[in-house]
Amino acid sequence: MVNEGKFSDDGNQTTPELFCILNNKKTQSVQFFIENADINVSGHTDSISYAKVTGSPSQDEYKNFNNGLNKIAVGFIPFQSALNSARKFNNKDLIEINKKKIDSVRIVYYKFISDHITAHPASAVTVEIIMDNHFGLKPEELESWLGKLDPSMKNTEKVETLYNILKIMKRVAIGQPAQDFIQKYWDSELAGLS
Repeated sequence: MVNEGKFSDDGNQTTPELFCILNNKKTQSVQFFIENADINVSGHTDSISYAKVTGSPSQDEYKNFNNGLNKIAVGFIPFQSALNSARKFNNKDLIEINKKKIDSVRIVYYKFISDHITAHPASAVTVEIIMDNHFGLKPEELESWLGKLDPSMKNTEKVETLYNILKIMKRVAIGQPAQDFIQKYWDSELAGLS
């Protein structure tokens, strides 16, 4: 409960965990890691997404990582914009040039993530980073990231979820036999369209 613009909460956290505080309208939020430390969140409800979080080493790691990743991600913007424009005018040469430029930024982007995983293999922040960035990976890329984790992280719920995602990715990867599925039969004559 908030009292005179302040609130506090006490407890024990076995491992650092990402949590979120929402404003009362649920239009803004701030994410931060809680752990066994004196953590201070200061800000205003009308701009909670700009709240300052201090006292959490995991939060500091997460913030530093995201600052570095965002600097790289900004590099996508001009090439994506140019690619969209080239597609609009069906300029195949510019389409290929901008795809290659986007791919070169993507390589730097994923190397930054991979380097963080290598440097922090036993960090809960690293697991969260993999959760946030596994979309679009090939199965062997996700497997490589998971293989870098410290053995102490392998039995956590999020890592188990990631391994389950990896199993699915391998089953549906290009070149694998199609999975069984059921589809309703559409007969144009029965539908009265012939």
